[in-house]
Amino acid sequence: MDLTVAGYMKELSEHRIAASRCNDCDALYLPPRPICPNCQTRKMSVERLSGEGTVAGLTSISIVPSAMAAKGYGRKNPYVTGVVALKEGPSLTARIELPDDGGEIQSRVGMPVTASFEAEVDGDETRVTLVFQPS
Repeated sequence: MDLTVAGYMKELSEHRIAASRCNDCDALYLPPRPICPNCQTRKMSVERLSGEGTVAGLTSISIVPSAMAAKGYGRKNPYVTGVVALKEGPSLTARIELPDDGGEIQSRVGMPVTASFEAEVDGDETRVTLVFQPS
C-alpha cells in the first residue's frame, strides 16, 4: 500500500482501514504517512485496523452541505458525525449511523461502534465512505 491519502482511500474502497506504524518508535498513524512525525524515520509499515472502536464525541448536523442534502439529510433529517477512538489507538472523524429511537445524542458517547463502508456515486465516479454503526 502507498502510505498516502490516496493509498488510504484505495484501502477504503476495498473495505479496509489501513494505518502506518513506525518500525522504530512503534507509533501508529491514521491516515497513514510515509514519515513518522515522532522520530522522523521513513521506516514505516502498513497495519490494517479492525474497524472496532467507541464514540468519543459526536454532534448532529442539520444545516447540511449540498451533497448531504441530495441524500435526504437536512433540518428535518439531520445526520450525526463524531470522533471514533479505534481499539488500536488512533481516532478519526466519520459519520455515525444511529438507530432512530429518539434518545438523547449525549447518551451515545462511549457507545461501541463498528466500521461499515458505504458506496456513493458522484457523477461517473463511485467512492467509498467510512461510516460507523453501533456494535
